[in-house]
Amino acid sequence: MEQFHSMFSLSGRMNRRSFFINMFIVFAIGFVGGFIMGFSGYSMLSILIGAPFILIAMVREIAIAARRIHDLNGSTFLAFIYIVLGILAVWSREIGWLVLASKIILCLIPGNKGLNSYGDKPENRIIF
Repeated sequence: MEQFHSMFSLSGRMNRRSFFINMFIVFAIGFVGGFIMGFSGYSMLSILIGAPFILIAMVREIAIAARRIHDLNGSTFLAFIYIVLGILAVWSREIGWLVLASKIILCLIPGNKGLNSYGDKPENRIIF
């Protein structure tokens, strides 16, 4: 149960490699949810089955974005802005490019080398 809680935790830090791998996992979960919903023509049953996948992907992305932003010594509030922009990107191609650029930047910029406001430097291994 503790590992399940840590998967959705907003506290702590996450290194670049972990963020990159976790973004693929989030994409896969969201893709499955969207596929289930779209495969049946967005029937009520497919929405009831697929929507939880998308919700889990969104919550997980907030968690990993917050932890990655913490590694850069940024606030959790920036992660919520990141997600709001991600939602708005559905209706705006320009915002979509901005969100994609922010994901790439989060994958490339190294975090603080030592201790910062959000804890010690994350271990140099992939964490979920």
